Amino acid sequence: MSIEQELLMELYEDEELRKEFKDNPRAFLITHGVECDETTEYRVLEDSAEVRHIVIPHLANAEAKSTEELESRISKLL
Repeated sequence: MSIEQELLMELYEDEELRKEFKDNPRAFLITHGVECDETTEYRVLEDSAEVRHIVIPHLANAEAKSTEELESRISKLL
């Protein structure tokens, strides 16, 4: 299990930890050993029974030469 997966499990179980994460995700992640890019903004969204979030992942150099190349790049994100 990766550090990110372990943290996610802890966040499900600990409401105070989840609040800390939501309040300052960058500091939380760094404190827990996850590397964060200094130029990237991190936002935490929490799904509920009534609300689901769909994230369109960022692809560096999004202009793919073919559908297959785009599918390959997206599959590496999932």
